[in-house]
Amino acid sequence: ERERLRGKVQMIYVDPPYNTGNEGWIYNDRYVADQDRAKSSKWLSFMERRLLIARDLLRQTGVIIVAIGDDEHHRLRMLLDQVFGGQNFLSDVVWQGGTKSYQRYVSNVSDYMLIYAKSESDLASADIQWRETKVGVEAAIDMGKTLLDQSGGDAKAATTALRKWFR
Repeated sequence: ERERLRGKVQMIYVDPPYNTGNEGWIYNDRYVADQDRAKSSKWLSFMERRLLIARDLLRQTGVIIVAIGDDEHHRLRMLLDQVFGGQNFLSDVVWQGGTKSYQRYVSNVSDYMLIYAKSESDLASADIQWRETKVGVEAAIDMGKTLLDQSGGDAKAATTALRKWFR
């Protein structure tokens, strides 16, 4: 199955175990004791094998999004840089996750999504964009150009006229 999909997948989303001590389906965090000095190393080895497979499945313009919490965020970022290359890092999206009212000092409720391209240069060459132009932007830009021309290049007068047009 892996051979059939090699280089054909456009996007992969991974929500791995966060290595927090919670039990999970595939990876039980409790297999590695909290006191184990190699805890993070074992988790990274677990993740690396899966990320290498994911990279091979992605097409050249494909992307991977990996969700992670504070506990392993910095280590996962370094591993993703190693597997995908730092030049292919696209973004670290911060989003509000679950509440952590049990925190002793700061209750950070953020989780992260690390986003990497298989090849950022191929993604850029294919002119792939994830943003949609907001409705009305083109009309506002065109009106701004028209008003600047009508004002003889007077930016202040054009700005005043554009503000009036917006209202």
